[in-house]
Amino acid sequence: MNFSQSQQSVASDPVFQAKVRLSTDALNKEDFKKAVQYIDEALEMEPNNHVLLSNRCAARLKLGEFGLALQDARKCRTLAPDWPKAYYREGVALQCLGKFADAAAALCQGLGKDPKDRALIQGLVDCALASPVRERFLPVYEQLCKLHLANSAFVLMSVIGQELESLGQHPQAITALECALQLGTSSLKLKASVLSALSRAHWSAGRIDRAVTYMQQDLSVVHQLGDEEGQCRAHGNLGAAHFVQGDFAEALAHQKQQLRCALKLRQRDTAIHALTNLGHLYSALGDLTNALSSHRQCALLCHQSDLPLLEAAEIGSVGSVYLAMGELDNALECHSEQLRLANRLGSREERCRALLNLGSDHLAKREPGQAWPHLEEALAQAQQLGDPLLQGRACGALGACHRLDGDLAESRRLHEAQLNCALRCANRELEAAACGSLGLVYQLLGDYESAVKLHKAHLRLAELLHDRPGRAKALGNIGCSYSAMRQPDLALRYHTEELELLQQCYDRQSECACHGRLGAAYQSLRQPERAAHHLQLQLDLARELRANSGDQLANHRLLARALESMAGFLASGRGDCQAALELCSEWRRLCSEINDSRGEAAACHRLGCVCHQLGRWREAEAWHRAELQLLQRPGCSSSCSAIWRARCQLGLCLGELGDWQMAAEEFQECLQLARGDELQQQQPDLEFHSLGHLADASMSLGDTAQAMELRAEQLQLAGNRPRLLVAAHAGLGEAHSRLGNQLAALRHHQLELELARQVVDEAGRHSSATYSLERQSHLGDSKLTLSQPPLDQAPVCQ
Repeated sequence: MNFSQSQQSVASDPVFQAKVRLSTDALNKEDFKKAVQYIDEALEMEPNNHVLLSNRCAARLKLGEFGLALQDARKCRTLAPDWPKAYYREGVALQCLGKFADAAAALCQGLGKDPKDRALIQGLVDCALASPVRERFLPVYEQLCKLHLANSAFVLMSVIGQELESLGQHPQAITALECALQLGTSSLKLKASVLSALSRAHWSAGRIDRAVTYMQQDLSVVHQLGDEEGQCRAHGNLGAAHFVQGDFAEALAHQKQQLRCALKLRQRDTAIHALTNLGHLYSALGDLTNALSSHRQCALLCHQSDLPLLEAAEIGSVGSVYLAMGELDNALECHSEQLRLANRLGSREERCRALLNLGSDHLAKREPGQAWPHLEEALAQAQQLGDPLLQGRACGALGACHRLDGDLAESRRLHEAQLNCALRCANRELEAAACGSLGLVYQLLGDYESAVKLHKAHLRLAELLHDRPGRAKALGNIGCSYSAMRQPDLALRYHTEELELLQQCYDRQSECACHGRLGAAYQSLRQPERAAHHLQLQLDLARELRANSGDQLANHRLLARALESMAGFLASGRGDCQAALELCSEWRRLCSEINDSRGEAAACHRLGCVCHQLGRWREAEAWHRAELQLLQRPGCSSSCSAIWRARCQLGLCLGELGDWQMAAEEFQECLQLARGDELQQQQPDLEFHSLGHLADASMSLGDTAQAMELRAEQLQLAGNRPRLLVAAHAGLGEAHSRLGNQLAALRHHQLELELARQVVDEAGRHSSATYSLERQSHLGDSKLTLSQPPLDQAPVCQ
């Protein structure tokens, strides 16, 4: 074996030169221990001599000291980055350590410096023949030898890079293929092959932007070649990549091109793939009509091609589009057909998806009792299959079901299980959905700080996934949490960013809801003109969506929410109670049309409150009694808090009418509800308010002893919570004043004033501090929408 010796950078010191000569002699005599010893001594005099390091690496390889040899090779490469032999030494050392992919990458980098280096070419061939790719590489190499291409660095690096990519060694494949691309080739066909492999490798490594760059170059090359099949593939991959990036307009253009190419080439499988991806894209754009058309055409093509399993999946997607359109009966019909096909084919996976879809349909119909059997069976099926992704989806849907039914403890447990499944299968989409759903549960539980943390985790994941709709959802949920925490300035920040994203995503339904949230934030900030602007935009957009969508349930509900928001604003912000009554009446009629008992009850509640505000107590009483009847109707699945609210307002109306005995009975019912397990867990403050109302009724009935006893109990229940203490001292002050105890009344009102100032100061400081912290940490911004179950198949890179 020949070992090179360079006179460059060798010190003129005769001792150094002597040690270099001795090391060279030892290497030539294959006395590698002596060689290492002499090189060590020479390196003490000149530690940055890359030639000596290369020679010591060679000696250590012969001694079997592969780890030390690799250290020498890497230091040598650092000192002489343009010297091909440094890469050769590193490649051989890595190969000796069994790291064949890293070895191949290092040798390819060396060939990038000198594509004609025979040692590097042979080293790369030897590495491939000793690696796991040997069986596939050997016949290709033999063919290259026949074609006299075995010494072509570009061809060898291209072949080995693509083999590494097929084995999932993406970083090393990228290194090899990019080195080959730098060398270049006159063959456009070979170049297209390398570009295609590079785009796949970057895609698999999660580098979507780089993948898109190579996909675009690939498309350009296959256009030059006139390769229609290559163009079909490249358009499909670009469509999938732009979909993941959230650039739906570009994705749509490429998927349409892929479909045209596939139909021209009569490639049914590719046409099916393009049609289902077009369906998902149209859904993401909110164009549900075209989404439905694409999925139906795809299902028909699957049927004609005798692909029943794909047909079942597409029928499921058709049902999911109907679900998004609010055509729930059609959705149920499609998902029932999906289930029948899955049963006939014996596909447990497809059966599980169909059950999940059926559960989602019943959830959308506000029928948790009918959703449970499907979802529980889906979860059991997913557990039998050992599929954590399906298990996670089932847990998520069941969690939403329990959330709708008011069982927040069970909902939290299931969404935590959903999160664990997401972590097990390393699925970021499922993890993001679980974080968002858990955040919603914590919002409903009143733990807004935990909710914000979870929604921010959802936001970070959505950013990593380039998921603009997901980002908007997280932003909206963060804003809603801050609104509940009485920090409207922060809520406004997040909802403003949310609106910008929703407009980019063309999600007009969510945009409509966002205007409502912005209106509420401006109301809290006492900016009525801006609030009115956004609430009017919400109402106009909701009316437009309903007018253009026929009987879509989702748009009926959007209009109901818009009417509710505007009616509330007109009654409280503008004092225009007559206009508010008209909107509330329209809201009630709309909810009655779609059989939404809970919505109709909420409309009756608002009608009662507005009549109360106008002093029309009898009408207010009638509306609140109607509200109670609706909430207690079988199948309404109303919450205890809604019933508490209705009874409380009814009691207040009866008090205004002078019927304090009936009022006291209603407040006693409120107290019993507030002391129940459900409200104690979810809204413990309602017990405090019930005591206050009952104390007022007792005082009006002349039972001062009971009134004072209730007020004292209320003060004790307030504990150290300043806001409740303010109300407790206000009530005690008023009670003492009515009893003629003016000094005691004065003492309580003074305490009330001091505590009220403290509450205002703390709220201001907290809001400013939170805003400053978030600006310093550059936190992302975030939409409030209950997540729909994902469609059965997302676009993937071919």
